[in-house]
Amino acid sequence: MKKKVVCIIGTVIIVLFLVALFLNVPIFKLKKIEVYGNSYLSYFDVINYTNLFYGENLLKINKKYIKEQLLKNSMIKDADLKIRFPDTLEITVKERNVVGAISYMGAFLIVDDDGVVIKLVNNSENLKIPIVLGIDVNKYEIGKRLEVRDTNKFDFLLWCLKEMKSNSMVEDINSVNVQNDDKILITTKDNFRIIFVEKEINFSFLKSVLKDLREKGYKSGELIIGYKDRIVFKAD
Repeated sequence: MKKKVVCIIGTVIIVLFLVALFLNVPIFKLKKIEVYGNSYLSYFDVINYTNLFYGENLLKINKKYIKEQLLKNSMIKDADLKIRFPDTLEITVKERNVVGAISYMGAFLIVDDDGVVIKLVNNSENLKIPIVLGIDVNKYEIGKRLEVRDTNKFDFLLWCLKEMKSNSMVEDINSVNVQNDDKILITTKDNFRIIFVEKEINFSFLKSVLKDLREKGYKSGELIIGYKDRIVFKAD
């Protein structure tokens, strides 16, 4: 019995020694970090949130912890990590879809299409997204959905902004003013003022109308789009 116990203890010691040796084999040291899915964030923006150092053992890397660290960056919506032996960590991030800048107390809250606040900026000079007016903000927290007084109006706004972006109109729009949850005023950068009086908005149709007006030589004006895409246009 005593001999059996000694053999078990000896086996455990040998196994622990081999595990310790295996965890410190140079071949499993982190040498490369590859980042995919980033366009807004730089490579270093991503890896700086991982708190990793080259030379760490791949087998000791806690992927759950690293993902939690990455998600602290308000621009990262999701992240996936894969270890590729012998020396590489692959990080794939899903960035938030930035759609608008909501006017708030003299500054601007940058939000994504879920209404999550990405950051607060003091001026709109270099923004390539629409300025949003008409939203009453109750409270904001970076990385959280914006708290507003009228959620129906906010949801309608987010839908509009998402549609604008999917139709490649974002950089053409100067401001969006949601007057209620079914009426919206859009101003382009060349001062076309578009008023929608119906909740069913066809942004693809709007894009084609603006293109047609510009090709005909109109520089600005008021465009009212109503039921079933009926149009009233008044040039300046």
